[in-house]
This record gives sequence, structure tokens and C-alpha cells, in this order.
Amino acid sequence: MSSNIRHFLYNTLVDRANLCNLTREAQLLADALRCSDKIVIYGKRDSGKTSLVKSIVIPDWLRQTPAGMAIYIELYGVRSITDVAEKLTLYFNKAYQSTFTIKATLKSTAAMIKGLRPSFAVSPDASIEASVTNNAAKSRPTVENFFANVKKLHENGVEVAIIIDEFQDIALATGCEELLREEMQKLPFEIPIIILGSKQHLLAKIFQRPRAPFFNWGKRLEIKPLPVDEYNDYIIERFGFHH
Repeated sequence: MSSNIRHFLYNTLVDRANLCNLTREAQLLADALRCSDKIVIYGKRDSGKTSLVKSIVIPDWLRQTPAGMAIYIELYGVRSITDVAEKLTLYFNKAYQSTFTIKATLKSTAAMIKGLRPSFAVSPDASIEASVTNNAAKSRPTVENFFANVKKLHENGVEVAIIIDEFQDIALATGCEELLREEMQKLPFEIPIIILGSKQHLLAKIFQRPRAPFFNWGKRLEIKPLPVDEYNDYIIERFGFHH
């Protein structure tokens, strides 16, 4: 059986070869990262927006930005500011670990980003697990510490991009919109932010209410239904082998 046969993938993250179209959207997001834009992406579930960002946009940006650190955050299910702070900290550490993986690199990073305390441990499979905390931070994660760490990295030469998925769930966390808007406003302009959402009614509540903290924040990009002819070609290519 040929290894070049393409499969119809669903209910999973789709790689570059199996993502149907979205080339225009990929270019717009690449431009947004390069220009330090703030942008909100809306698309119904399974429209491909997360695969677009994780399989194409972020990898391409990292290849073009060797000193870059892309922080992908998923806020699905958050119900409080504490939930949000824990998610921000978790994903910051994941991004930090993937960016600074070697012990020697961690040591040089520790010297570079004064005020942060990188630490590492060897996991059972012998890989290095890294994390970072603020020297002045309390034991409990906070939203403010996440943004302070991002700012500190930026000030010391690390190019940072922030991508937040399922952002609409912050509408269910009391006080979270105000706090996130305040902290994002404090970030240097050069840090791009991409926000993704799948629940239009909650996104409208966040970004379209005149008195909302995020009213008119950023640019908009909607992942629209695929043209029928393009989707037909995609399906025929994947199902033809099984006829």
C-alpha cells in the first residue's frame, strides 16, 4: 500500500497535508504574527481553526523566528480566574520547555532573564522537564505573573507570540475579562496575540458589547464554510482508494 494515500481525518488535530484549503487564512495569520497584530478568529467546531494554528501557523512562525517562543493556550472549561491562571501557567511551562530543552540552555536562559527562575527535572523517560517561576511570585499561579513573565522574556530578547484557544469561556469566569484586558494592554506592542473561539454568542458578548472590556479589540477573521468544489476534490482524493 502506498504511503502517499491520504485519509479523511476528523475529531482530531489535522496536519498540514490533510487540512482542506484555509491557505488564505494561513497567510493572513502569518502576516498578523509578523506585524504584531491582535486578531480574533471565529469558526464553528471542526472548522479547522485549531489545526490551522497548531499545524501550520505556529510551526511556520517558529521556523522564521529561531529565537521565538509561541505560547499556545487552551481555555476550554474555565470557570474562574483561578482556572485561567492555572491554564496560563501550565501552557507557559509547556512552551518554555519546548523552547529551552537543554540543561545548558536553561542555565544561560536563567542568566538572561533575570527575575525569572527556570528549573528543570529529569522525567522517568530521561527527558528534561522545564518550568519557570517569578522570583517574587506566590506559590499559587496568578494571571498577573503569567503576563509579567511574558514581558520579562520579551525585554530580554525572546520574541514571544501568544495564541489563546476557546477564549469565549472566559465569559463564564467572573472578573476575568477585565483582568485579561488590563494585562494585555500592558504588554509591549511587539507581542502579537491571536485569539480563537467557537461559540459565537459568547464571543459576541465579549467583543461586541459597547461596555465590554474587549469591545472592538483586535481584528476579525471568520473561518467560513468551504466552497463545495474544493471540498469535493478533498473528499474524492481520500475516498477514491476505497472504491
